[in-house]
Amino acid sequence: MFSPMQWSPNFHFPFSGSVTQDISPRTDWFSREIEPDAGDPEIEREVFHEVASYGKQLGILTDSLLAVVRELKPEALEDIRALEQLKEIQRQVEQIKSDRKEQTRERAKQILDKLSQSDPEFLVELLESYPRKANANSMGL
Repeated sequence: MFSPMQWSPNFHFPFSGSVTQDISPRTDWFSREIEPDAGDPEIEREVFHEVASYGKQLGILTDSLLAVVRELKPEALEDIRALEQLKEIQRQVEQIKSDRKEQTRERAKQILDKLSQSDPEFLVELLESYPRKANANSMGL
């Protein structure tokens, strides 16, 4: 016997057919380092995270270019203004790095001051471990 519950209509509305789309999970919606249309995004992402960030790459290029330009005569340069702009950008980047380093030092000092009040034994233990770490870092380990 036929039951009305067995009947299931199948409607097809316009544009309701098979759809093919990339459903790869994207968790970097708010990351602006890698533009979606920048070459091969997977390669860009791997280079950015595994080799060097854009800032690191630009820093190396800037240092290299300025080193080459120092060897040239000023009159050999067609656009000295562009060179001056590059030098100014480099100066601003170095200023930001210097400011951040100073802020990091100040925060570290504040944390160590708090630690000296709350857990002086751990502070001594922590500071004793740092000469080994500093030596390992200076040797590139």
